[in-house]
Amino acid sequence: MNTPPEIEFVTPFRKSSYSAQHNDCVELARTAPEGHAVRDSKQPPSAPVHFFTPQAWTPFIQALRPPSTPLARPREML
Repeated sequence: MNTPPEIEFVTPFRKSSYSAQHNDCVELARTAPEGHAVRDSKQPPSAPVHFFTPQAWTPFIQALRPPSTPLARPREML
């Protein structure tokens, strides 16, 4: 896995419960302190991992959602 040594994973990677049975989705993990990691579900554990700070996570999710869709609460996202 492409993990910088200073990143600590708080939860393992998991797919959303909204994902279909196919591997056409991403996997999410929580990192310390309060960050997120994202990778492609088709290539674990060799997939590149993208890390997001808490400040970068909300704009990232907002950019992916249609404007009329409200943001989920953090607990619902992971």
